[in-house]
Amino acid sequence: MLLPQKNKSVDIYKFFRHSLCCLGALGAASWASEPSSIERITKQLSSTANIEWQDVTPEHTSSDIRRLQPRMNGRPLQTGTISIRVDNQGIITDIYGQLPTGTLNSVEKHPNQPTDQSTLNINPSFDGEAIAQSYLTSLSDVGQWQIDSIDVKPTITLIGGHAVSTYDIWFYAENSTSGLYTRPRLVIRQDTLDVLQKHETLNHAQQAGSGLGGNALIQQRNYSFIESANDALSANTFLVQRNDDRCVMHIDSNGNSWKNQVEVRHGQYATDAFEYLCNAQGYHEENRFNDIGAYSPINDAAFHAQVAFNLYERYAKTRARGPLNDPNRTLQVRTSYGPIDSAFWNGEFIALGDGFEFFYPMVSADSLGHELAHAVLENYTSLDQTTGFSFGIAESFADIAGEATEYAIAVQQGSVNDWKFNAESFKPTADEAARYFADPAVDGRSIASLKDWHPGVIGHHLGGVFNKAFYTLVTDNDGWTPIIGYDLWMTAATDCWSGLMSFESAADCILDSASNFRQNNSDLPADWSVERIEKAIINAFANVDVMTQTNHVDAALFDFTRFFDQYILSNHSSTSNSSGPSWEWDLDADGDSDQSTHRIDQSVRLIRDPDQEAQTVSLTMRQGHNVQTYSKAIPQADRYCQPSGFGGNTDYIKQVALNGQAWPASTTQPSGYADYSDLAAVEMTLGQDNHLTLTPNDTLYSRRWSVFIDLNGDDDFLDDGERLISEKQKGEWTATLQLPENAQANGKTTRMRVLMDWANNTRPCAYAKAGEYEDYRVRFTEETAPAPEITFNAVAEGLNVTINNTSQHVPTNAVWAWKVNDSDTPFATSYNASITFESPGTYRITLEMTLDGKTSKATKTVEVSATNDDYCLPGSDSDDVHLTFVALSGTGLYDELKSETAADNGYRLFDTQSTLVLTKKYYLDVKIDKPTYDFNAYRVSAWIDFNRDGSFANEERVMNRKISHSHFQQFEVPTESGLGETRMRVLTQSIDVSNPDPCRFIPDGEGSGEVEDYPITLSSG
Repeated sequence: MLLPQKNKSVDIYKFFRHSLCCLGALGAASWASEPSSIERITKQLSSTANIEWQDVTPEHTSSDIRRLQPRMNGRPLQTGTISIRVDNQGIITDIYGQLPTGTLNSVEKHPNQPTDQSTLNINPSFDGEAIAQSYLTSLSDVGQWQIDSIDVKPTITLIGGHAVSTYDIWFYAENSTSGLYTRPRLVIRQDTLDVLQKHETLNHAQQAGSGLGGNALIQQRNYSFIESANDALSANTFLVQRNDDRCVMHIDSNGNSWKNQVEVRHGQYATDAFEYLCNAQGYHEENRFNDIGAYSPINDAAFHAQVAFNLYERYAKTRARGPLNDPNRTLQVRTSYGPIDSAFWNGEFIALGDGFEFFYPMVSADSLGHELAHAVLENYTSLDQTTGFSFGIAESFADIAGEATEYAIAVQQGSVNDWKFNAESFKPTADEAARYFADPAVDGRSIASLKDWHPGVIGHHLGGVFNKAFYTLVTDNDGWTPIIGYDLWMTAATDCWSGLMSFESAADCILDSASNFRQNNSDLPADWSVERIEKAIINAFANVDVMTQTNHVDAALFDFTRFFDQYILSNHSSTSNSSGPSWEWDLDADGDSDQSTHRIDQSVRLIRDPDQEAQTVSLTMRQGHNVQTYSKAIPQADRYCQPSGFGGNTDYIKQVALNGQAWPASTTQPSGYADYSDLAAVEMTLGQDNHLTLTPNDTLYSRRWSVFIDLNGDDDFLDDGERLISEKQKGEWTATLQLPENAQANGKTTRMRVLMDWANNTRPCAYAKAGEYEDYRVRFTEETAPAPEITFNAVAEGLNVTINNTSQHVPTNAVWAWKVNDSDTPFATSYNASITFESPGTYRITLEMTLDGKTSKATKTVEVSATNDDYCLPGSDSDDVHLTFVALSGTGLYDELKSETAADNGYRLFDTQSTLVLTKKYYLDVKIDKPTYDFNAYRVSAWIDFNRDGSFANEERVMNRKISHSHFQQFEVPTESGLGETRMRVLTQSIDVSNPDPCRFIPDGEGSGEVEDYPITLSSG
């Protein structure tokens, strides 16, 4: 499923809208006959050679509009159609809809896919009904599903930017046992038969309904008899076809007009129009008040359906062929479609439920007008009504059609429309409704501004933006009515609403349709010129923060985006003169200009004042004597979306701590959301690791944690990279947050949102089914880069010296040089180095680091000796007395070096390595073993070859004494010791001599003992 894209991202259609160039002198009238037209448009719309464009423009479309279908290998692409506008010079001026993007050089194929399956033909083995039944069973396996009208079309679907052969399956199905109705659209991968996408196209109006019929809320309405009438609206009652004493709710076509062709049926499975026994006045005696709280819903449905249907005679686009784009097609309406709070258009008929929990029967005027409008969009446009912003655009269009229907009846009866949707069927109170035009947010879920959008706002609730824009256009301008406004929307929808659209694209289409609308609408007063209409449209959409522009009129306009403690004001003015106006910005509402700009792409910054509710900014555009001013109040408070949750005491956030600083522990919040942004902000370091400790209320279960940070301070968590964590953990957990480097954010305060939800929710503004949301403030800081530290270690092994660079805080562009003694020529320029000397001696090694023309140095002295592998080999034939434990210890050191067993031949060389630092003091711990009942003390001696000359001198002896079991002795590493690898020798023997020979071998019969050698590294620190 395609999700709505954030409004601040650039629409691809807008790029072409402002950058398309001339295709040549191709007149609009000659488009269809021009053989190279599609080739030319292909060059403009796609750099991919194998994208084909098919002209699918319907007859009702204005002459300057063409509708194009992208295709590959003869199949239509799932991106849907686009619409283009061509002026009278053959120049393409505008593109509406979503263009295909991605790697489309070929159609991906499964290894087992036959080569002929990329054609337009359907694989004979493909069983669409079996796939439909499998899908329906996944919805409910109770009862029987009845499938009607399966439609299968070969298509191409884009997956990750790659083209894949697919089938589109559309069908309608009902399950009376489960009470389910569905009209899905399934996208099936051709090679694997996997369901890639599924969209419910059944247009339910679950909040729908108001009408002039009767129910417990609005009381009873009486439809009065009239001898004859041309239509339901003028008669103020529904029309029937009379046959003797039977009245039928179906009017046959008179052959000259599609008007009144509405058939009303009663019940879900009715096969014919509803008829009843009637008297000479056509009276339908029915009272179902005690049953469903309404008197005769079928009378109301017939009246409202006939009024809604016939209204399309007033609109230029539908006047010839009717709302179903077929003058011979009858609108079928089915009432009493079950005890459901729903109404829908299923592609064949309108179904109206009898209501249940929240609604009375769904037969109000705006409910019928709404559902019929979905049929209009389906039959006159290629707008995708199932997903994304297009879903919201379609729902708003239908709401507006409902309001136009309600307005027509209200005027006929001397009343006014209520600018509420389904208020007359909504059970709670007479003051409430399913949706509201004047302030869409009253329903608690819809939005009244594009700036309030977040991923949790979908479907009907997205329609609030266009509903309010429509309300503003009609109520702020004299001479406009809902019917006139709907005609403008109809003109745009039938001309250039295509495929997947953004709010900006659909609004620009409405703006660009002003001329065609003015030309065909005679109800709008004559003083409304095209330019005046365009200004009104621009202002209406600006009121909901949807920016539109044109080069036909002069209109000042700006938008704003928050950036931490300031607002960036961007110029969206329209101008008809290319000579270039100037703009003056009044930032404090004092009437004086605070800043001037001379290019439309220049932005202005406004410092946020949190002490004010709003700051009013005015933009004045001057071009000679032409002066245009636009003012807007910019709210100063945070505008973060407010999530919610279960709010129980079983799953909630107990405490949050950041970088060792904990916010106060909390308990569950009834709303499932806690705002702690009034607490002191905790600092986070940009470009560094930050540690966040998250504690749930218990340690029994794993929960999913998600953490969001508004990294650019624009009042949302929707930008790339703003969800920093999404991971399941059990109990308290510390996560590492890596913040990007951003100098502009340094010192700024923003908001962090933490979500814990057992139900795997990962959206920043949704409903936590089993968890909680919490908000906190954080402050960004930059860690000052420390000065470079130049250090290295040099280890000598014989004549070879290995050098490791241990420098810290050094940029990657530093240049290195290694030198010996006073030489100016480096022996290496790598990060690490090694060198082999020709003879033993003392050498001075220098490391130079050059950065930005400055050089830093570090120097060490290294003692190099001949190889020390030729130490003398002592030993003993007898191991009655032997070493059992040897250990070295000191500051930062404790190495156990000895195993318990005696060595063969009384000598062993261990590979356990210890490092000793010059001038430091250490302890040598030695233990011996001897025969049982032997109570004598025996000599233990130890040497370290400090000068690394391959021998053990008396002055290098660090232990020498007689012990009975163990001894612990301190020694110090001499300052003059050589650096590098050397050896320690530990000896014990039964021969009592005060100055033992470290190289002596004790033969059998002369005594016993053991000698052990250990590798030692001498270091300067």
